Amino acid sequence: MDRNRELVGVAAICRWESGEHVVASVATHSEMRGKGIGAEVMRQTLAVAQRNSIPILSLGVMSGNHSAIALYKKSGWQELFKFTFAERG
Repeated sequence: MDRNRELVGVAAICRWESGEHVVASVATHSEMRGKGIGAEVMRQTLAVAQRNSIPILSLGVMSGNHSAIALYKKSGWQELFKFTFAERG
């Protein structure tokens, strides 16, 4: 939240049926991007995982989302795989 108590960034840690945890729904308000909010959201997300003894976190990001990829790398994430997906119309 910013000084005006408005939500400006979010992330969620979800637990899959397999027991693995994934970071999902990472977002920063479009007017607030470039102000370090995404980095703080990721820092807080990792802190929550640590407090809850979650040893491994995964996340997925579209390959064209370069700003998100840069944020994740700056936050210490490593790229493990590239994959494609298919849509059914």
